[in-house]
Amino acid sequence: MRLEAENGPIGIGESSPSVRQEIWRDDRYLALGPIEISFDEFTVRAGGHPVPLTCMEFDTLAYLMRSAPRVVSQRELFSSVAGSAYHAQSSLMRVHVSNLRRKLRGHGHVIQTVRGRGFQFVGTDASGAVAGSFE
Repeated sequence: MRLEAENGPIGIGESSPSVRQEIWRDDRYLALGPIEISFDEFTVRAGGHPVPLTCMEFDTLAYLMRSAPRVVSQRELFSSVAGSAYHAQSSLMRVHVSNLRRKLRGHGHVIQTVRGRGFQFVGTDASGAVAGSFE
């Protein structure tokens, strides 16, 4: 399920009782769980704290958040972010995701590895409800 808005907040708690948070999505700003991205300023905040990222890490996080709650394969992620062909033996994407999790500090858990499938952004709100869990 992909949620988008022209401009403004989307109350996704109305769509799914298991998700209790508000997402703000437009072309310039994206917030999901504890993570906020400003595309105009090229900034990321995790739990309200600024997080310095490389271009590749920023683009990786943005792609995963925009794709939430869908699982994104390493091939798709690499192609979309790096813009080049994915090499099955390459551990490059795993390294970038690992660095991204480390930089998000206590919020690195929002990026889950789905064994044999890829990666998934799974944000949580203050109550602990999980974005991406549409049960």
